[in-house]
Amino acid sequence: QKTNIQIWTAEMWAQLWNMMYFNIGPKVHEELDFCFATDPIEKVKEVKILHNAGVTTNDEDLFFKGRYVTSTPFDEDLSFVNKKKCSYAYVKAIKAVVR
Repeated sequence: QKTNIQIWTAEMWAQLWNMMYFNIGPKVHEELDFCFATDPIEKVKEVKILHNAGVTTNDEDLFFKGRYVTSTPFDEDLSFVNKKKCSYAYVKAIKAVVR
């Protein structure tokens, strides 16, 4: 059955809908703030979570995780990744694993 909801988010939606059903308002703690790969690099120092999402095949200067569904990026030349975006922090973590 076709749906606009991504299947992998079903548990998150179930929690939210159940909260509304039981008249419980959602609260988000600031420690759960995060940055996207497309955000300016400065933001990665302001939050505790880097959500490596938001990059598409059109973002040629960012690390696109979708390219590595059947392989790893460890031997790739990732020097093209924009050092001014949070995506670069992810690339630095990849390089740290390779060392």
